[in-house]
Amino acid sequence: MNILSVLAAPTFSNDEKTRIAHILNVMIISSFFSTTTYSIVALLESPYQVYRLLMSLTLLLMTIASYTLMRLGKIRATAIMVPILGLIFTTITVLLTGGIEAPMAGGYFITFLVAGILLGKRGGLIFTVLCLISWGGIFLIEISGKLPDTLVEENVFGLWILKNMLFIVAATALYLATKSIGEALALVNRQRDKLDSAHRKLENVNIGLEKRVQERTKELQAEIIVHKKVEEEKLNLREKLNQAERMESLGILAGGAAHDLNNTFVPILSIPDIILSKRSDDSELKDLLNLIKNATKRAAGTISDLLTLARRGKYEMKPLNLNNLLNELFNSPAFKEVQDRNPKVTLEKNLSKDIANIKGSEAHLTQVVMNLVKNAYEAMEHGGKLRIKTSNTFLATTLRAYTDISAGDYTLLEIADNGTGIKNKDLRKIFEPFYTQKELGDSGSGLGLAVVWGVVKDHEAYIDVGSDYGSGATFSIYLPSTDEIEEEDSEEKTDIDGTEKILIVDDVKEQLETLDVILSSLGYHVDVVQNGHLAVKFLENNDVDLVVLDMLLEESFDGLDTYKEILKIKQNQKSIIVSGFAKTERVENAMRLGVGNYIRKPYTVDIIGKAVRNELDKK
Repeated sequence: MNILSVLAAPTFSNDEKTRIAHILNVMIISSFFSTTTYSIVALLESPYQVYRLLMSLTLLLMTIASYTLMRLGKIRATAIMVPILGLIFTTITVLLTGGIEAPMAGGYFITFLVAGILLGKRGGLIFTVLCLISWGGIFLIEISGKLPDTLVEENVFGLWILKNMLFIVAATALYLATKSIGEALALVNRQRDKLDSAHRKLENVNIGLEKRVQERTKELQAEIIVHKKVEEEKLNLREKLNQAERMESLGILAGGAAHDLNNTFVPILSIPDIILSKRSDDSELKDLLNLIKNATKRAAGTISDLLTLARRGKYEMKPLNLNNLLNELFNSPAFKEVQDRNPKVTLEKNLSKDIANIKGSEAHLTQVVMNLVKNAYEAMEHGGKLRIKTSNTFLATTLRAYTDISAGDYTLLEIADNGTGIKNKDLRKIFEPFYTQKELGDSGSGLGLAVVWGVVKDHEAYIDVGSDYGSGATFSIYLPSTDEIEEEDSEEKTDIDGTEKILIVDDVKEQLETLDVILSSLGYHVDVVQNGHLAVKFLENNDVDLVVLDMLLEESFDGLDTYKEILKIKQNQKSIIVSGFAKTERVENAMRLGVGNYIRKPYTVDIIGKAVRNELDKK
C-alpha cells in the first residue's frame, strides 16, 4: 500500500455516495495537514501556548476519526462530523486570535457552506444557526472585556449589528449558492445518468447489429456454398443428360443396324455348317468355311455389343454365383486365346470362398468381364499382372465414387492391372460409345466399355474407376447381393434331326430361304410364309408340328399378334420365336401365352436345331 492509495477517495456502488466521499476526502485531507502544521507550530512556541497544542491535537484526532468513518462507509456520520470539526476549529481559533476581528472568523462561512453541500438544505440551515450562535457568543464575551487580546472599537454595538447583518446577508448568499450548486450537481448527475443509459443502449444496439451482421454474413456464406453446389449439380446433371441423350440416340441407331446385320449374318453363319455336313472329307474347303464362320462370329460379337448398347428389352435374370461364372470364363477358349496373345502378363486370382450370390444375366456379365479383361491385357503390352478379386462388402452410407453408390450389401468384383493407366481428362469419357484411346488400325471398336456401362446399369449395379496414369487402372463393380440359390444346369446331348412338319414365318426372303435350307437338311418338312396373316390363313387349312415365328413382321401385326390369332384356331400349337433384337416385353408376353423358346439371330445350325428339337419333344 503506497501513500497515493491512502490519500485516494473510496468508491462505492452508489454514485451519490461516491461523490460525497470525494468531497469529504478533500476536506479531511486538508484538515489533517492544516491541524498537523498548526500543532507543530504550537509545539515550537513558548510554553504558555500549550493550550493551542492541545486544541490542535484534539482536532487532529477528530480528523483521523472522520477519515476512519469515511473509509468504513459511514458517509452520513462523516458528513456531520466534518462541519462540526469546522465549527469547533473556527470558534476556538477566533477566541484565541482576537475575537470576531480575527482573520479565522471566515471559517464560519466555510463551515455552513460545507454543511449545505454535504447535508443538504436542512443541514445547511442547522449549521448556519450554530455558526450564528457561536459568533454571537464570542461577540458577547468580547464586549464584556474578558478576552485579553480583544480589540473592541467604541461603537461595539453598531459594529456588532453591522457585522451580523453582513453575516446574515453572506449566509443567505452562501446558502442560495449552496442550493444552486446542489441543484446543479443534481442536474449534472441526472444528465450523466441519462448519458450513461444512452451509452449503454447504444452499446447494446451495436452488439445487436454486430451479431446480426455476423449471422447474416454466415447465412450469405452458406447461401453462396449452396448456390455453388446447386450450379455444380446442374452442370453435372446437364452433362449426364447430354450423355444419356447421346447414348439413347446411338442405342437406337445401333439397335436398328444390329437387327439388319443379324438377319444378314444368319446365312453366312449357318450355311457353312450345312456345306461341311455334306463335304466333311474336303479339308481345304473345311478350313475356308471355318474361316468364314469365325469371322462371322467376331462380327456377330460386335453386333451383340451394339444390341447390348441399345438395351432393347430386358435380360433374363437368374441367381448366379460370381465365382462360378469367372471360373467358367477362365476355362473358356476365348479367355485362353487372350492369354496366349499376351504371354508376358500373369493372372492373379483372389476369389472369396463365401461369396454371396447375385441376380443377373450370365451371358451379359460374362461379356462385361471379358471386355474389361481384354482392355487390361491390351494396356500391358510389355507385360504386367492382371488381378481379379471377388469379395462381399457392405456400405453403411452412400459412397462417393465415380458414380454415387447407394448403401447396401454388394458382391464386389475388382479387375486391376499395372499397365498404362487412364489420363484424368479421359476418365469421364471412357464409357461413351466409340470413344477409344487406341491408335487408328488397332483392335477394338470403342464399344467395349460402353457395353460394360450399359450392362452394369441394367443390373442396377454400380461401377467405380481408379487410375494413376502410368501405373495402371482398377475397375470395381458393385453387384447387389441376393439370398436366392443358383440353379444347376443339366445338359444332355440332343439329336437335332427330325421328320416333323414345320411352318416358318419371316418377312425377309433370305431368312426364309436360309432357315428352310437348315431345317430341310435336318430332315424336317418345311413350309414358309412371309407375314402373320398368311401364317394364320395357312393354319386354318393345314396342321403343323411347330411354327417358327420371327418377332418383327408387319408393323401392325408382329409375332405376338400372329401367335394370339394362331391360338384361336390351334389352341395347343407349339411355337418358337426368333429375333434380331434382345428379348423384349412382347417376346416375354408371347412366351407367357405358350411360346416355348426364344432364339436370337444370328444362330448356327446347332443352336436352331436344338431349339426346334427340344420344343417338339415337349409333352
